[in-house]
Amino acid sequence: MESLTLSDIEQKYYSELFVYCDTDNTKKVASNGRVLDLFRAAQLPSEVVLQITELCGATRLGHFGRSQFYIALKLIAIAQSGLPLRVESLNSGEPKLEFSGCQCGAFYESLCFLHVGQEYTTML
Repeated sequence: MESLTLSDIEQKYYSELFVYCDTDNTKKVASNGRVLDLFRAAQLPSEVVLQITELCGATRLGHFGRSQFYIALKLIAIAQSGLPLRVESLNSGEPKLEFSGCQCGAFYESLCFLHVGQEYTTML
């Protein structure tokens, strides 16, 4: 699989989302619970989410390890931006993740914005 390149900001937020979803602190997360809430909030069709779990390797493993989770988040951003949903697209620019109505509560909301100067910009 192609190596995933993340910006420093993506690395930080993807890491914090992984920790948030890893409720049992096992370094792997199931595709239910908080992960399911997060992926549903991406507002992608179910078949696209299934394709993403296949492409990142989570279906084969039966869970998301950190790398599968990061790849899945990047693929969600790619799907949301309208780029082709292929592993080769992982490093084709920096599409931003968008979640709507996420059930992750205040933790997610605190990750959504980064203070830049006097304005806030959506990070995910």
